[in-house]
Amino acid sequence: MRAYKLIYSMLLSGESFGTINQFRLGGTYFHDVLSADKTYIRWTHYGSSANKTSLENLKWILTNIFKTTPEQFLLDYTTYSEWKRINNCYQDERHAC
Repeated sequence: MRAYKLIYSMLLSGESFGTINQFRLGGTYFHDVLSADKTYIRWTHYGSSANKTSLENLKWILTNIFKTTPEQFLLDYTTYSEWKRINNCYQDERHAC
């Protein structure tokens, strides 16, 4: 239950979850799979939709759409903030050369 609440509070604070993907010509981009606002939790996973924002709907999305536990979801996906931090490190390193 603690991991559900962690994901839910992160979503409500404006964080989004996704994957880091590589461009063919270099660099990376963030592919958003789960984000929310006070009205909807938006998800993209073999299709996309949105559910009203609630902890119960988050549980349903992770169980039925992503077919995972909240703990495994946190292992499989990163946050937009973390991608920005990593991306900035690489950009700073490229500009230093």
